[in-house]
Amino acid sequence: MKYLFVATVIFLFLNFRVLAGTVPSTNHVFVVIEENHGYSSVIGNSSMPYLNSLANKYGLATQYYANTHPSIGNYFMLTTGRVITNNDSMCSTITQDNIVRHLLTAGKTFKSYAESLPQAGYTGCGKYPYVKRHNPLAYFSDVANSSEKYKLVPFSQFSGDLANHSLPEYSFIVPN
Repeated sequence: MKYLFVATVIFLFLNFRVLAGTVPSTNHVFVVIEENHGYSSVIGNSSMPYLNSLANKYGLATQYYANTHPSIGNYFMLTTGRVITNNDSMCSTITQDNIVRHLLTAGKTFKSYAESLPQAGYTGCGKYPYVKRHNPLAYFSDVANSSEKYKLVPFSQFSGDLANHSLPEYSFIVPN
């Protein structure tokens, strides 16, 4: 049985506008990472009505399968288009092309909201229960070697950013 790396990758588009003859635009994209469950254990599961309602309303990547195991390679595939490593204990910085580089080049804002991140800007290997391997943006040289690292924030900051209308254009949301 094929397992989904990401049980759901939900793209929530706020203020979505379509004009005749133009490419649709959006103000905010949220990538919510969830893993380690097969498609059939999540989608259609009556114990997950809210998650299923989001998938029905906004979208579901039904053909998005794991490229490799363990998860770190799939996180890199999602954010760089390449399996950089399958070594869960890797802690070094990478210079490969990545989503953050493209966002910065396009003048877009981003944040990675990571559950249990010790503090904003933390790029260390991990302080349990936070592990770096779940937060691929922390590996990117574009982030780790600059003030962009302060856009790696604890998930607890998400509600404040939402309430203050200060969410970035791209939010990467990861659990422990």
